[in-house]
Amino acid sequence: MNTILIYALNEKLCIHSINIIPLGEIQIINQSGQMIKSFCVENCNFESFKLDIPPDRYKIRLKTAETVIEKQLYLGNRKSLQTLIFESNE
Repeated sequence: MNTILIYALNEKLCIHSINIIPLGEIQIINQSGQMIKSFCVENCNFESFKLDIPPDRYKIRLKTAETVIEKQLYLGNRKSLQTLIFESNE
């Protein structure tokens, strides 16, 4: 089992994984269902992405060859830290 921690801190989206993510994609989808950002994740267990998007609640989609996981997260410049924990059987 792999545990993946995804959190927003100020204007960054950060991803930590216990195991290496060989190849995947993070998609950020607004409340209208439009994908507004996409980031490639390859051979890493930590990655951070600078976000240039208005503060709001977004759907975060993690796609790998083995799984697709979707969760809601508030992104943008906010003082509090929000965290998502994904667990998959990769």
